[in-house]
Amino acid sequence: MKTAFPLVVAALLAGCATPDDADPIDTDTEATASEEADLMAFAADLAAPPPVSPPRVNGCSDMFVYGANVADTMALRVVANGLVAGATGTPETFTLPSTDVEVRFERGTDLTVDFCNDVFMGTTVVTATWVADGGTATITVTPTSAMEGYATVTLTDLVVRNTRTGVTHTLPEIVLADVYVGWLPG
Repeated sequence: MKTAFPLVVAALLAGCATPDDADPIDTDTEATASEEADLMAFAADLAAPPPVSPPRVNGCSDMFVYGANVADTMALRVVANGLVAGATGTPETFTLPSTDVEVRFERGTDLTVDFCNDVFMGTTVVTATWVADGGTATITVTPTSAMEGYATVTLTDLVVRNTRTGVTHTLPEIVLADVYVGWLPG
């Protein structure tokens, strides 16, 4: 009995794949084509002048800004910690990818239900993620008080990569303008 236990554990562990062992390329071309088409359509909506741009652009904290489609199935999120507290109204430009600014697109359901919310709903399902692999983010925060203001985020020459498939896209310039930030949910 004592020798059987280590053999069972070894057999179970042999079947476990680590993230390094996983194949990063997805072969489901139909799902991949649908994901990529959704990303490009959403990016085009974001790049279009109002009122075509997404009906929901919002933000909070120091500093989180997002745009989402009406169905809440596509979202763009930009996180740049600490820009509101030190805001001067002067544009700051970051080369992407950056440790100071996170830019990410997501596809799924209920994507923004937990954004800028102090009540966790837990219904978000993310089915695809694209991260910024190139381009620039220019962020201007115009302060209205010591911890609040309006942010404008301009993403230029943005190259995004699907984290599951490796497919990349260069997107049109996207501007999320005059988004109220700094306020804390709750």
